[in-house]
Amino acid sequence: MYSLVKRIFDVAVSATFLLCFCWLYALIALMVVIDSPEGRAFYAGLRVGKGGKTFRCYKFRTMQPGSARAQDFISSQDDPRLTRFGKFLRRRRIDEFPQFWNVFVGDMSVVGPRPQPVDLVARLAKEVPGFSRRHFVRPGITGPAAIKGRAASVRGNYRRTRNWDLWYIEHSCFALDLRLLGRTVLVVFQGQGI
Repeated sequence: MYSLVKRIFDVAVSATFLLCFCWLYALIALMVVIDSPEGRAFYAGLRVGKGGKTFRCYKFRTMQPGSARAQDFISSQDDPRLTRFGKFLRRRRIDEFPQFWNVFVGDMSVVGPRPQPVDLVARLAKEVPGFSRRHFVRPGITGPAAIKGRAASVRGNYRRTRNWDLWYIEHSCFALDLRLLGRTVLVVFQGQGI
């Protein structure tokens, strides 16, 4: 029953968000291109989702075109590869808005563990006991680990996964999802990111 209610909630929220804010998506995409005209407005990274299935996770592009992610470094708000407008998008987590499309089509949920890049999943699975349990559920736009802030390194990502993602999976219920969603809104409006 929880899975059904969660999916209905996800579709309703994502559809509402996409319809009501399509004008905002167009405006942000235009600003991304104006700020960094060499690249596209959107970034699509390959992520691992429920059941180990890979999918393209969409975001507004926040980095200079051609920026490669270092193997042992996860992008932060102070990353020198960020564009000027990208820093603003990251601080307010607006760069994540296109993921409502991922929620609508069923690749993601509004609340859940953050999706991990394909190239990191094998490493995390070796280092974090129980890591594969993350793939029992759909990844989310927000969740307890995301509210705690971005990890600055792969090692920090290990701790987040162990301490928060696996805890969420064990205790997930609709009331917890609503509570986490409420906390996310507060954190974003305070400009702290999530």
